[in-house]
Amino acid sequence: MKRICLLLLSLFIGIGFGYAQTGCLSSTNNLYRNYQNQRYGVPNYYFRTLNDRVEGASSIYCLRPLGGSNSCYITNTTAGYESMSSYGTLVSYGPLPCPIDDYTPLMILGLAGLGVLTIKKKHLF
Repeated sequence: MKRICLLLLSLFIGIGFGYAQTGCLSSTNNLYRNYQNQRYGVPNYYFRTLNDRVEGASSIYCLRPLGGSNSCYITNTTAGYESMSSYGTLVSYGPLPCPIDDYTPLMILGLAGLGVLTIKKKHLF
């Protein structure tokens, strides 16, 4: 029983140290990461310098959409004034390869099965 509790504790601690962040993905596959505030009811990301943008983001990061095609706004201020602003897709991004989030139900099912076997082995059922 101690082993199972230790395993579950380590899983829950590991969940808290994820590397995912949010950004705004443009239709040209550029990721904008400089969040400022809400604009037009959606998160607003500023593009002031080249450090605020990642070109070809899908080949660098694991991207997961958090909203539709107009779920964030990109404000371009590289010229010193607002120009060529547009909507984008709000995404969660993290390091490649993509995390194991898709396998969470299988891990839970496996741990539940292990728990049932442990309980049966101790004749508590």
